[in-house]
Amino acid sequence: MIISDDQAWTDYGFMGHEHVRTPRLDRLAAESLTFTRGYVPTALCRPSLASMINGRWPHEHGIVGNDVMPIPGMANRRDEAYQEKCRELIDRIDRYPSLPHLLRPLGYASYQCGKWWEGSAERGGFDEGMTHGDPARGGRHGDVGLQIGRQGMEPLFDFIDRHQEQPFFVWYAPFLPHEPHTPPDRLLQPYLDQGINERQAKYWACVDWFDETCGQLLDHIDERGLADDTIVVYVTDNGWIQRTPETESPEGWRYGFAPRSKQSPNESGVRTPIMIRWPGHVEPRRDEEHLASSIDLVPTLLAAIGAEQPEGLPGVDLLAEGSAEQPPQWQVRDTLFGESYVHDVTLDDELTGLLCRWCIEGRWKLIVSHSADVSRFVPLHGSRETRLQLYDLMADPHETTNLAANHPEIVARMRALIDQWWSVDHPPVVEELPPRVETENASRAEVDRTRPNVVLIMSDDQGYGDVGFHGNTMIRTPRLNDLAQQSFRLTNFHVDPTCSETRSALMTGRYSCRVGVWHTIQGRSLLDPRYPTMANWFSDAGYTTGIFGKWHLGDAYPLRPQDRGFQRSLVHGGGGIGQTPDFWGNQYFDPVLCDDGHWHEFEGYCTEIFVNGAIEFIEEAGDKPFFCYIPTNVPHGPYQIHPERAAEVAERGVPRPMNQFYAMIEHFDSQVGRVLDCLEERGLADNTIVIYMTDNGTAAGVAGNNVDTDWRGFNALMRGQKGSQFDGGHRVPCFVRWPAGGVQPGESARLAAHFDLLPTLAEWCELGPPELGATMPGLDGRSLAPLITGNGDWEERTLVVHSQRQEMPQRWHKTAVMTDRWRLVDGRQLFDITVDPGQQNDLAGENAAVVERLTQSYDQWWDSVSRDFDRPVRMIVGAEASGVTSLTGHDWHGPNVPWHQGHIREDAEARGVWQLSAATSGLYRITLRMRPAVQVYEFGAGKATLTIGDRQVEQSIEKGSAMVVLEVPLSEGDFSFEALVEEEGHPPRGAYFVDFERL
Repeated sequence: MIISDDQAWTDYGFMGHEHVRTPRLDRLAAESLTFTRGYVPTALCRPSLASMINGRWPHEHGIVGNDVMPIPGMANRRDEAYQEKCRELIDRIDRYPSLPHLLRPLGYASYQCGKWWEGSAERGGFDEGMTHGDPARGGRHGDVGLQIGRQGMEPLFDFIDRHQEQPFFVWYAPFLPHEPHTPPDRLLQPYLDQGINERQAKYWACVDWFDETCGQLLDHIDERGLADDTIVVYVTDNGWIQRTPETESPEGWRYGFAPRSKQSPNESGVRTPIMIRWPGHVEPRRDEEHLASSIDLVPTLLAAIGAEQPEGLPGVDLLAEGSAEQPPQWQVRDTLFGESYVHDVTLDDELTGLLCRWCIEGRWKLIVSHSADVSRFVPLHGSRETRLQLYDLMADPHETTNLAANHPEIVARMRALIDQWWSVDHPPVVEELPPRVETENASRAEVDRTRPNVVLIMSDDQGYGDVGFHGNTMIRTPRLNDLAQQSFRLTNFHVDPTCSETRSALMTGRYSCRVGVWHTIQGRSLLDPRYPTMANWFSDAGYTTGIFGKWHLGDAYPLRPQDRGFQRSLVHGGGGIGQTPDFWGNQYFDPVLCDDGHWHEFEGYCTEIFVNGAIEFIEEAGDKPFFCYIPTNVPHGPYQIHPERAAEVAERGVPRPMNQFYAMIEHFDSQVGRVLDCLEERGLADNTIVIYMTDNGTAAGVAGNNVDTDWRGFNALMRGQKGSQFDGGHRVPCFVRWPAGGVQPGESARLAAHFDLLPTLAEWCELGPPELGATMPGLDGRSLAPLITGNGDWEERTLVVHSQRQEMPQRWHKTAVMTDRWRLVDGRQLFDITVDPGQQNDLAGENAAVVERLTQSYDQWWDSVSRDFDRPVRMIVGAEASGVTSLTGHDWHGPNVPWHQGHIREDAEARGVWQLSAATSGLYRITLRMRPAVQVYEFGAGKATLTIGDRQVEQSIEKGSAMVVLEVPLSEGDFSFEALVEEEGHPPRGAYFVDFERL
């Protein structure tokens, strides 16, 4: 049995495709009984494959989705409770005997290779196979079996050679042409030479690749003299239309396939050619009239070898001959059925994920939609057609015209057929689309094609001097150097001295302390949700928005990037990989990242993964303008980088750890090049605003006094590093490139800052400001357009930067008041930056008037920004949009915060208070852990005490338990919360990890 993976029913030479080359499948079709009107019962691989192996409808065998719906509170797929649910889903394969089970009594040996979801190969009844299915070793949907085809055919050939003397059954379901579309260049280049879009070309080349492997398998059977005694069956698991930049897609769509293909009930989701070759027994011919289904394959094969048929099989024998008086069932059958579900299934009631039932009767196709829970799949299913759909497949095979209103009698008849096949009472049928307002029209679409895209790249802890273009002779940054030469450069551009503060100001156009952020931990890195972000501005204006890298402005609802205007998000947790909110045990290589709110494993180096996501996002944007924010986490510590890269830098004479730091920057430079190349290759470079900046001064670009080295780093003559109130802590690069907007290469030394970028982009991209509210102060930034383009005046200004890094800000704590010329530091020292960039000569005594003027400016600024200092930014529990709210000690208010996983491993003696708000009153389940769910921890005997506002709740802790669970009533509104754990063998500590779930 040959099963292709994610291939359109049209993408074969014998089906008339003008580009795809499938010579071996074309030959197989010519040698087979080929049904061109073949179907699978559902357009998702796992349930489709399950139906192929046991011959039952998905609603019968119960494997209706690819995965189990995430369990509230689970950290990732390794969570034991979640794994138990996964095993429960796999157990459903036992409901009906599989084809290998049915063949074994007849002496058949069976072999599995390729995609297989149901545990190990042996679990499916195969005698041998490649798939181990062990979750501890990453076993899922095929694991090792997915190597077949892409990495050769030898395991399969070995099985065939060892079993030539007995009958055998082979399951060949290679991971082709499924993504990733990584075909050999020899197959890809001919398509590219034709000028075909690269994404389309890669998919078609993978179809070619799959065809080659099929040829290798068929040739091997021929060479062994087995062809005449071997039944070859061909089918695909579901359809596919490759999405390209030109594909029209709903807002938020980010999938590699186009709408109305994979996961949809449309022809491009469920139709497939079905071929059966059996020389001397089956007459080759092409059947374009009769309907066939993968449901038919089990009864067909069993009948062909004379095996007993299990009772209740819904399919028919496609090889039955019949007679003129009594034709075979497949010839008189004129109806086929199918069903579609969301990707993740709720095992207790899988019907909550039922999207539709469908029926084909002769030329007609009816789709009846159901009110499935699509909350986790809104981009995929939220904009689907939910009205009754009727299509004439003969006249309209691509289902472009819904004729339901024209033929109510056909609709009524076919609805009755569907209910006779499978009657469903829950969930209710959806008859009409809800009222909705069209947000785009022809003029809006025309504007969208002319509005610029935006790519905002920000590295982490890279200073002004850590770029070759700025005079650093030891670092290699060719792509940033080129970008600098192509850009307008702001050489007196300032940010906050540390990361969360800079990110909050950048996102809101306001001073960081005004929006609740003045630290990186202690609940003071949480961005006040009252202030719209840059992503909100872009999203509200019709842009597609995405973030790829470091967020560091909140990891719980309503503070996550997906809550703050980003339609696509791929980020790590907390302020760095390895910090407490991040996935446990994470490293820069092969990290687990939060992908649209769910933790997924990735292969490769973190920067490459983030850039991969950004490039995919850009490629899939199509004609819609996009805002792509790439705040990478490098070169922030820990300094993990390919050893050979660090060694190469060390050979130049750069000391450790600066050599690792430089190596991370140089690798980042190459990834910036990939983004720029992507824009160039897709013709987007001219009308894309590219901005490069960093989040604070250098962290490791200056050697310490205890390091004996000739190269001491390069800080562009500045004093101070990350965290400093001197310029070395907050003056950073800023390059702006936009050829189509008239931005010419050049530079300005006028005072500018991070919060100026939002008003600048709002002007250039025609963004309408979101509703700010009557009490919200305006933006602190100003548009840089006059400065960059030279069109307009630029007035003298005074700005303030400070580094608080404590729970409550203090006046003049590590502060600089800045003008184009002056720096007043800590209210005492005054420097003329134009002649003293190293800030060595204090001129305060000689310029009392300047000190007084800048002090007055500071006082006015402090009065303005300090109004809400005593108002904490709260995380919300019990909101429907968040499900389970997970908290970590990173966000405690208190003096000793376990912000890094190293503190957790050391069982830090610390406690603190979270500031929370309950969305609604009710009973809440509160779960306390000292390690995340993926990490084993056994409590000692003791007690847990919850302090909720002014009341306390206590519960004993059983020795050896992994968690403490309490059910507590909460009233709607704000409250402070502490979870104190007292267990034998440890001093009293706060619970480092707490989950809230409203019951």
